[in-house]
Amino acid sequence: MNFKSLSIFVIVFYARLANSVVLELDDRFREAKKQGEWLVMFYAPWCGHCKHLEPTWMEVGEAMKNTMPVHVARLDCTKYSSLSSDFGVRGFPTIKFISGDNEYEYRGARTKSDIIAFTLKARGPKLTSLTNSLELTKTRELHSVFFLYVGNEDSDLREIYGSVADKLFLTLNMFAASPDIMPDVKETPTVLVFKDDTYFRMPLSSQSIKKAHLTHWMLSEQLPDYNELTGSSYHSLKGTHKQFAIAVLAEKDYKYLDTIAKDIATSRNPLFHPKFIFCWVLGDSIINKITYSSIPTPNFIVFDPSTYEYFTMRSDSDETKIVKSDITRFLSKVIEGEIASQGGSGVFQQIKRFVSDTTNIVINFFKESPIVASLVIGIPTFVITFLCYCLCTMEDSEAGDYHTDSENDSGEDDKEEEESEMIPEYQDDTDKNVRKRNVEQDSQDEESQAEESQDEEEQTAMDEDDTKVETKKYK
Repeated sequence: MNFKSLSIFVIVFYARLANSVVLELDDRFREAKKQGEWLVMFYAPWCGHCKHLEPTWMEVGEAMKNTMPVHVARLDCTKYSSLSSDFGVRGFPTIKFISGDNEYEYRGARTKSDIIAFTLKARGPKLTSLTNSLELTKTRELHSVFFLYVGNEDSDLREIYGSVADKLFLTLNMFAASPDIMPDVKETPTVLVFKDDTYFRMPLSSQSIKKAHLTHWMLSEQLPDYNELTGSSYHSLKGTHKQFAIAVLAEKDYKYLDTIAKDIATSRNPLFHPKFIFCWVLGDSIINKITYSSIPTPNFIVFDPSTYEYFTMRSDSDETKIVKSDITRFLSKVIEGEIASQGGSGVFQQIKRFVSDTTNIVINFFKESPIVASLVIGIPTFVITFLCYCLCTMEDSEAGDYHTDSENDSGEDDKEEEESEMIPEYQDDTDKNVRKRNVEQDSQDEESQAEESQDEEEQTAMDEDDTKVETKKYK
């Protein structure tokens, strides 16, 4: 037994030993995934949606335990974050079918039947051939919407249809049949879409059709003509690449508007059908979330999921009943551009959506896991607030100290200025007295010198006289 086989054996053995129908994966899954087929739920223990899905996931594991060779498992992304990153997990829960190097992510409703149907489709052939009318009848009972190629196997349209199936087989239900199965179809080859208890032919010429044209038409027809708008169906509706024509039904007396909207949708008006996918929603909760506004009910709006623009038939509460002509007139004006749009993808709207989405995420987080939310959000918020408070307090304290020192310095400067203003006057007086005394002293010195000079002269004269006298005596 090689290492890969040993890894999968160990994982399955311990899971079966614990009498679990769902395997708990770890890092060994990097090698084990290459062996066999896997249906894996990537989850986080704190995620409320993961907790809601857990009972259904156990039912899926129990149902598939003996029906198909697929290992139903789950991976805790908080413990093995690097492994979940390798699989491109960006949200919780994420469901993927893994077979070797092929990975297919499930995006449908989180119900047992839908998840099992996805697994069967991921395992099975991308394109199923119907061999008789009985198989066609069973297919119509099983699928509310599916596509059927009618024609010979060697046509160009058959080749194009097969290449589309390689790309969209997980999203669309695609089948093929010979012309004998559908004798009512006179022109073949062609592609039919079965829905709403009837079928419609591809409005394209089989002679000049291209893959892009066929793909666009099939995506636009992948849903019934009248659908319920929910959180799960939003992405499927968006996949039609049409604007949503939504009947916003009031909680009371909603049937009359529902009937009118369904009649318009199923009539497949050539002006409206290529532009709109018709749907309905009960109450204003969902519609307010996607428009980020408050929509009065009953109402009828058009919403563009690519630009977030929307058009409202009624801007305020109007008690008059909506009639069919009101809706058709409103849709015609939207197509002709006679009604101003609201919402959009401007900077203000993006900020508004970001704030609203973030607020909803935080609120739901606290509702589903209050303890974990308090630890994850509350503690960091408290620490950051405390640090900001400390920084602000320190800045105020330093500013106060600096201000006090400045005041002291200013006071000392003022004193010095006062002293400097007083000292020069004192110094001036002193200098005057000094200079006066110096002058007087100089005068006295000059007189003294004059007297000394005079005395010296007198002494000299006397000495000369004495010298003369002595000279005379000597002679």
